[in-house]
Amino acid sequence: MKATAKNTSVLLSSLPPTTDAAFEHLKRVYLQIQIWLGNDVDIDNWGWKHFNNMLIPITMNQLPAPDHLLQILFCNCKKGFAAACGCRKSGLYCSVACLQCSENSCSNTPPIIQINEVEEDMLYI
Repeated sequence: MKATAKNTSVLLSSLPPTTDAAFEHLKRVYLQIQIWLGNDVDIDNWGWKHFNNMLIPITMNQLPAPDHLLQILFCNCKKGFAAACGCRKSGLYCSVACLQCSENSCSNTPPIIQINEVEEDMLYI
């Protein structure tokens, strides 16, 4: 992706996380420690959500930047143009910030972690 001020290339994946994203990550780390210690905690309150029998990490609760900035920085992919995706070229997954990307048709979404009942039971041992 090109930086707007100096027109130089910037690898967006090398930027530090937002405060919100870092906080969600810390909640998942805390949950893992509590599980290792044998404490009973509710996964839904510590950075994960259940969706279609899968656990999905909550990466952030806020947009990573103001809307006007996101329209400049993130891709405007259209269905069928995966090779031209600005996020993919920058080494990033498409996100909610990619306004034109549809979750159902985007081929550059982050992987979804699927758990089965045995693995879920192990979380509470």
